[in-house]
Amino acid sequence: MFNWCEHLWTRFDTGVGSVGTSSTESSPKACLQHREDLTSTSPKAEAGVQASSVHRWTEISWGLVGARLVSVLKEVSYLSSSQMGAIPLTAAEIYSSKESYRQMVANLELMVNRYNKVLKTVLEVEYPLIQGQLQGIDLKLKEAEETLNWKMEGVWDHISMVMYGVRDLERRIQKAKNNVEEIQTIVQSWVSPIFERKDCKRESLLSLEDCQDHLERRYSLVRESGQRIHSLVKENQSLLLADPASDIWKAYVDYVDEIVLDGFFAAIECSLKYLLENTDPKAGLAPLFEVQLDLVIPDLIFHPSLDPGTNDGFYDMVESLLNDIYRISSLVPRLAEHSGFPHYQADMEDMADLADMRRDLMGRVQAVMVACCDYRSAFDHYSYLYGDDRKEFCRQFLLYGHILTAAEIEAHGEDGVPEMPPTLQQFREQIDSYEKIYEEVNCIEPISIFQSWMKVDARPFKASLLNVIKRWSLVFKQHLMDHVTHR
Repeated sequence: MFNWCEHLWTRFDTGVGSVGTSSTESSPKACLQHREDLTSTSPKAEAGVQASSVHRWTEISWGLVGARLVSVLKEVSYLSSSQMGAIPLTAAEIYSSKESYRQMVANLELMVNRYNKVLKTVLEVEYPLIQGQLQGIDLKLKEAEETLNWKMEGVWDHISMVMYGVRDLERRIQKAKNNVEEIQTIVQSWVSPIFERKDCKRESLLSLEDCQDHLERRYSLVRESGQRIHSLVKENQSLLLADPASDIWKAYVDYVDEIVLDGFFAAIECSLKYLLENTDPKAGLAPLFEVQLDLVIPDLIFHPSLDPGTNDGFYDMVESLLNDIYRISSLVPRLAEHSGFPHYQADMEDMADLADMRRDLMGRVQAVMVACCDYRSAFDHYSYLYGDDRKEFCRQFLLYGHILTAAEIEAHGEDGVPEMPPTLQQFREQIDSYEKIYEEVNCIEPISIFQSWMKVDARPFKASLLNVIKRWSLVFKQHLMDHVTHR
């Protein structure tokens, strides 16, 4: 036989994962045995009903009473329907209140699950905030354990109060956890490259024209979501009944603050990785940036400038993009006001991993600038075409048949170099030389790629230089025509 009302709740040291249940069979033979049990142990059954309704532990789990009570009620029901004999008066009396007992068992088991859910899911940083509330519930459980039994008038009203306290605590903690999950979702929404290729096409360049629009949209998103984060943290303060000046609340805010910090780190890292992946010489991707090489007499210049130390050049442009990426972390006021920082940017700038990525990217920028400037230097031998005074060149050619050297001028001294007008052959040779240079320049590749990610568009330079060469050639051709016409 068995005492089926030992405790309403019993400790289960290994956790809530498995619950004690009656293994009693419902066969007729088994029911006959329990019929004897019910007959011989009805005083014990009655004592069990009069016993304490609640047995409290730090972590509570459903013990034998719920399962055994339900088992006994089932067996009494079976005996009644099978008409296998008289049912003891005490058992029949308990059975007459079966629906009330079943409702109590179900509700108490629900309370047990909620209580244990709180203890099993509470985080270390959350526990100090609810410790006092748990102690209040434990005091009520202890009072119920020591003063209440199943037959006492109003027992269910007392237990209902405890159940409400447990339900309210579980609801508030779960809501606070949901709010933290929402914060995590919000910061994850920041993790996408701020600056991307135009229309996100692999063959497109980074659209500098669209950069400002992309930046403003991302800044707006971060500002709005930052307001939502602060609202959720404030709600959690209310849900957890926390004193905002207490150290335990500040520790909790530090916990959420770290989530936001990690979110900004991931967002900045994502944008930096995008730029690094798309400037990797070994990646085999389409160029990410483009500059134009142009002839602005007397200089060959890049747009934007690739000359070191130039204000508003390509180096400064990339630096500005990186500064814009980091600046998103300044758009959300710091949750942990006690940290002494107004926002998160200082922390981001101190992150070694991000600093390494930034340094690597700017190293690539410097390397590609050197390569492009070396490419430009290869055209220096054309500088005489746009650097020399065309009128002075023509004057000397018409007087001496060539451009005088410093040695010639020094050798003749005050007497001056004797004049020797050019022959027709010299005119032809000069014109032919320009035609040859023209063909040579015309073969210059209009587009060149450096480090796989920098595209140099030389078409403006090429067009300007070809135009200069034509002018030189036309000068000599025009002189010949005038010479023949007036001959």
